[in-house]
Order: sequence, then structure tokens, then C-alpha cells
Amino acid sequence: MPFFVVGSIALWRGDKRIWPLTLLYAASSATTTLACITTILATPAVDHVGLMLAVRLIALRPADGQYAPFLLIALVIMVECVGQCSALLIGAAWLRA
Repeated sequence: MPFFVVGSIALWRGDKRIWPLTLLYAASSATTTLACITTILATPAVDHVGLMLAVRLIALRPADGQYAPFLLIALVIMVECVGQCSALLIGAAWLRA
């Protein structure tokens, strides 16, 4: 079962044990998406048929880019999960003290 389904169910139920796994999932998604974007940007703009230029224009257009929203969503989830995991760790340390 994909993590998205398991994570959604756990978050819906309020299970705090899913936060560390969600953090790992978001970091992995952001890293993979960033690799896709850098590959598109690093590939020469024009080859003999101009295909890469068309892919670059479609994938990175600000209005309806394909990769930018996925990167942004993964980064937002990652920042939120860092905050949630930090709160869990601080709470656990406070309970022990």
C-alpha cells in the first residue's frame, strides 16, 4: 500500500507516530523532485529537434509547471513535520525531566 494512503489514514486518526515517517517521505519526495528539475535545467536547451526546449518550457512554466508544485508541497510538508517532530521530542524530554 502506498505511503500516501497509510499516512492519510494515520493523520486523519491523529496518530502522532506517523510524523517521523511523513518527514522521511517528504524529504525523499523533495529530493527526487529537485533532481528532476535540475536535470531539466542542466540539459542543453536545444537539440536537433528542439524537444528539450519544449520539455523545459512545459515543465517549468510558473503558471502550470509540472514539477514546481510537487517540490513546493513536499517542502511545506517537510517543514511542518520538522515542527511536529520537534514538538514531540521536546514534549518527551519534558516528561522525562
